[in-house]
Amino acid sequence: LALAQDGAFQEALPWFQAAVRTLPDDYAVNTGLAAVLRALGKAGPSQRHVRRFFARYPSRIRRGAFFSAPNIVCMHGGDHVHYLYVAGAGGGFRKIRRGGHFSLRFLLNLDDFTVEHYTITGRALRRRPPVLEPKLLINTVADPDVERSALRALSVYLGKRPHLPVINHPDMVMPTTRDGNYQRFQGREGFVFPRTHRMRAAHRSVEALCADFHALALGWPAILRATGTHTARTTRLVLSEADVRQFFQDNTADAVYATAFEANADADGLYSKIRFFAIDGALYPVVYHVDQVWNVHGTNRTQFMVTLADKIEREKRFLADPAAVIGTSAYERLAALPGEMGLDFFGIDCTLLPDGRILLFEVNPAMRHSFDHAKNFPYMQPHMQNIADAFRAMVNRRLRQ
Repeated sequence: LALAQDGAFQEALPWFQAAVRTLPDDYAVNTGLAAVLRALGKAGPSQRHVRRFFARYPSRIRRGAFFSAPNIVCMHGGDHVHYLYVAGAGGGFRKIRRGGHFSLRFLLNLDDFTVEHYTITGRALRRRPPVLEPKLLINTVADPDVERSALRALSVYLGKRPHLPVINHPDMVMPTTRDGNYQRFQGREGFVFPRTHRMRAAHRSVEALCADFHALALGWPAILRATGTHTARTTRLVLSEADVRQFFQDNTADAVYATAFEANADADGLYSKIRFFAIDGALYPVVYHVDQVWNVHGTNRTQFMVTLADKIEREKRFLADPAAVIGTSAYERLAALPGEMGLDFFGIDCTLLPDGRILLFEVNPAMRHSFDHAKNFPYMQPHMQNIADAFRAMVNRRLRQ
């Protein structure tokens, strides 16, 4: 473990391999080996090891700090989850998990509960169901593009347990793909969800993919991204035939989203992204980012947004009273979405167009809550805490059902 944390992955590999033989059911050892393999460029063996491990040992239980701590089962998907080492802020490397989930790390203190973490892969849920008799099940599987089979298996499992309280029923998560949300919101008064189509890419030539893309007639520019991704790593704004061809030459995903680009810069040529979390039917403001680039991401806040005092003040006002900043009509339209989506926890990424319509970027649970931005923008701290408090309050209400 120390070798891996120091970045000595080649030296760490035989130690992890030996540890796995000795401790075949140990979560930390097995996911550590998977992360080391990925760090050495062996993504395929890493993924196969993860799936084999969870197929045999899908469950791990952490006892609560108190004897009377209530039982919770947290469901995760294992078909496409992966582990890797990333550089830590204080030096060295730390192991993280990625792939199709929302994280409870900053939403809930799991030490207050006896928690069974259950990872669904293959037929594990049918053959080896959870050990605990839970008072609540939390479904953290958030991306049906990469974990649809886990969501389906969980749906079957819950169908036989209709009285078990659930946060984020899998049947409500499955329609939240980008193309699914386009179908949901297209033509909806007061909203714009850009035309989005899923393109099958596996085992297809670049020529065939380019032809399919042009047949969609999305116009220029357009956005291409691999399905199952929520960062800018696989996202590209394509402006020409050459850009499209280059994207498909570079991309190895099984499927790709093709999305029409909706111009949304303000009068100053700046772009913005507004985020809300919806928790148990209520909206909680998260950020009002602003950036010079169309693909707005919070990582640019400390370089660009921090220089704009008026945008900082706008975000402060937004966090205190979002309806006063975005307008009552827009806020009420967004506030109606939790009841429609049927989800207990999800995020909304959007911006306002000059005519007052809401341009939706994403509406799904695959969004991360953290206190990262509050480190550089302290005024955000109490609002980020409000989100965590609301999630905890929801859990407590469900436990009393």
